[in-house]
Amino acid sequence: MPKPTVPRDFARHAEDLPGVEPDVIETLVEFKESYFDDPDPTQWRVDVLTELMLGVLPRKVTAPEDWFAAVVPTARAYIDYLESRGQLARGSDSAGQLLAGIDQVGDGVVEAARDPRNFGMAKAIVSAVGLDPSAADPARAAMEAFNALPDEQRAAILDPALRHFDPDDALGPNPFGEPLEDPDKVWPPLPLTWLPPATELAAAVRGAPLVRALVRLVEWNGAGHRVTRQEALTLPVARRACADLGLPLPATAVRSAHRIPALHRLWSLAGEHGLLDIVDGSAVRGEAAELLTDPDSDAEAVLGWWSELFDGCLTWGLDAVVDPEADDDADDDLVDAIDDLVTATLTELYPGTAVSASGLVEALVSAVDESYDEATDGYIDDLPGFPREELREQALRRWTAHLDQLVELGAAMVEDGELALTPLGRAGVRVLALAHGSEAPLIDDAATTGAATLLDALPLLGDAVAEPLIAAWSAPRTPERATDELLDAARDGTALARMTAVAVLMETYDDHVSGAARPRLEALRDDPVLGMSAHILLAGRDAAPNLPPHLRQWAVLEGLAVAVDSGALDDEDTAGQIWEMVDADADLDTAWRSPHPQLIEILDAVATQHPKGRTRKAAKKALFKARQREDLREDLDPGDDSR
Repeated sequence: MPKPTVPRDFARHAEDLPGVEPDVIETLVEFKESYFDDPDPTQWRVDVLTELMLGVLPRKVTAPEDWFAAVVPTARAYIDYLESRGQLARGSDSAGQLLAGIDQVGDGVVEAARDPRNFGMAKAIVSAVGLDPSAADPARAAMEAFNALPDEQRAAILDPALRHFDPDDALGPNPFGEPLEDPDKVWPPLPLTWLPPATELAAAVRGAPLVRALVRLVEWNGAGHRVTRQEALTLPVARRACADLGLPLPATAVRSAHRIPALHRLWSLAGEHGLLDIVDGSAVRGEAAELLTDPDSDAEAVLGWWSELFDGCLTWGLDAVVDPEADDDADDDLVDAIDDLVTATLTELYPGTAVSASGLVEALVSAVDESYDEATDGYIDDLPGFPREELREQALRRWTAHLDQLVELGAAMVEDGELALTPLGRAGVRVLALAHGSEAPLIDDAATTGAATLLDALPLLGDAVAEPLIAAWSAPRTPERATDELLDAARDGTALARMTAVAVLMETYDDHVSGAARPRLEALRDDPVLGMSAHILLAGRDAAPNLPPHLRQWAVLEGLAVAVDSGALDDEDTAGQIWEMVDADADLDTAWRSPHPQLIEILDAVATQHPKGRTRKAAKKALFKARQREDLREDLDPGDDSR
């Protein structure tokens, strides 16, 4: 667990140490969390520490040269401090390795901090025009001074900085302050859904391309291979693994297995998720491998393992997928935005809908352009040579990698140009939503689910979920029983539930409705609530034009009830269509007598939202009478036979 008091304790310890600046450690820890998603001030690796010292600090920090000169001695003192107190976290490189890495940096921090090519945009501008702390708004004053410079001079200042563009440099509230922490990402509530049995989902797990690739890696590893101190394969063995497994090698020369993206990703995922363990310097088969290869393994356990893999891939699985050399300068906010878009897309697809894959790409490009325009508005008038196209390419590269990974996981599929979640993908999204405290209700067993629950769920589900759900619900029921249950639930349900029941009966039980069920439907023609449903089912799909006047009015009330429940009246176009129906088929003088269960809500909506004053007035009169009748009913003794 992170230990936030450690840097503060070190600061007290280092007060009298020569050449040490405790603020360096606080800054390193903050940037480690921002750039490497690791807030633990006691866990360090040589590659992370080196990147922070030589890459991030010179680019992001504006400070006197003696501050940068203190980076190396302060880092050394801090590692010694952690080691002497046994506080260097498990999983860190050894203190000796860390100190050797720091010594190798040497004067490199100061040299990098002097080189304008390493400056981020904010630092480049401040270094050029200065920052007046006495100004009311120092950041804006610096930007105004920068904007006042000739185009050529501004271009010269920004040219090296553009390679490290970060919207935090151009956006408020304090473009030159500490990086803003991202708010917690909360999954929205998910609609009620249904999933296939765990055994079917477990079979999908084993068939997922990424899972098969991980299992092949474990089988290739066999009895085990020796690993380096960084727990990676040696380079010759890594090359042989790529050849045996059909994994691509980078076009350029590499010095370690970490720099072979395809292999490093599989190796990291296998280690992170229990398929490989490091024991006495060798990689050996982990317990999770038995879970995946034993056909008698518990299906729920297999699904639970895959859900953790799914989470891990969404969280960090792309770190080695996208070419690290190509994306070393990828903007962090851009990466976060793409990852957020993936989350939003998963929630959109969760109900069983599909979206155009090309449409998502167009939306992505539009979002990048919008962010670019916002980032340059107000602070900077013009950015000569600003790489808008480069940002687009980075965004598309990461987005494509995300989609490829979802397909590899067995969580998504692309058919006929449309992207959709698989049942396994919906299971994974649900687990993540629940883990983040969101709601994600589930129909546990379709066969035992009541018709009312089914009718409430179906309108929110796409065909990919709705059709197998209806099939599973229907399997143990005779057509007669299913029809009775659906009609009974429709009577007690909402207008939308009645419409859904009619649709299910017409599409799933058409033979029964047009045959054995007709006597019951005939008896329902005069039913105060189900009369219109019976009429439509008896007349078939051409029933609407032939509705008698009293059923046309009922149809309007049903449509209004659906609009009120869904909030559709807030949409101008939808509301216009509803009001046209009211004007054509509603008799507001008699509507107050209707037995519609939602009559009060319906009349109130017409009385307050209809665009015509005369109609609103008529609805108010009907509403008054309907409420009087409702009050009278409530005043009567429920046990009084005079009712």
